[in-house]
Amino acid sequence: MTVVRPEPGAAEDLTKYCLLDHPSHQIAAEIQDRHGVFLSNGSIEKTKEIIRKAGIATPVNIDHAGEYLAWFDLESPNYGINVKWGYESTANSRIRDITKEAIPDIRAIARDSSLQYHLEDYKQFRNGTLHKISNDVKECRVPIEPSQDAIAQIKLAYVICLNLAGQRNKNRGIFFFNFTSNFSPELYLVAGPGLPFDLRNFMARCKIRFSTNTRPGDPHKKTVQYLIEDRSIGFLELRRNKRAMFHLRKSESDWDNLSQLGLIQKIRA
Repeated sequence: MTVVRPEPGAAEDLTKYCLLDHPSHQIAAEIQDRHGVFLSNGSIEKTKEIIRKAGIATPVNIDHAGEYLAWFDLESPNYGINVKWGYESTANSRIRDITKEAIPDIRAIARDSSLQYHLEDYKQFRNGTLHKISNDVKECRVPIEPSQDAIAQIKLAYVICLNLAGQRNKNRGIFFFNFTSNFSPELYLVAGPGLPFDLRNFMARCKIRFSTNTRPGDPHKKTVQYLIEDRSIGFLELRRNKRAMFHLRKSESDWDNLSQLGLIQKIRA
């Protein structure tokens, strides 16, 4: 039986209450009452300070998505926010799955940048191309050589899953609020009016590597690995049940690499 921890919900509420600028003592009491989680005053104040440094205005309203498959955890007309708790753990590195809803965005950003690829529909991409790659890696059938169109769609899926581009981030900021297990916050801006993104440049710089499934540091879980300048920027886990799960790992410097490469911006307190 899966045990649902209270901390992820506490992290979402901490983010929401700090955005709404509630008093720190009130935030601590509310989260203790709702989730049974104790928050230090330092964690609350640091979260508020990062929000101030990011220039995020107090929203008129901000809503919990309220469903497992929602794209964002918190959303307002001016921004979308993904909230992660315990993100230093490899067990908590998943960002989101490649879903059916991602495919229209993939087609749109390719079209808007005049990129000419044959892009598959969701079932073909997930159940055909990606599932074959997963099986080939699992069985160590090398070399793994998908078509150039398939490689392009894998790269475009990265862009949509991380929200570097796409319909959900037009004219508003997209953030990842990442909390360690002791609620120390880090904030990353991945898209917004002040953070331009060049899709053609990304497609040229991003390289794809497939797991060899032969070494402890190169398991099947890291099925499709994304790199720029030989630096890891995440991976796609392809499961037996055909789920395609996009991950970024703090332990492998994925977040810092993206920031240092200029693709996202880390907001420092």
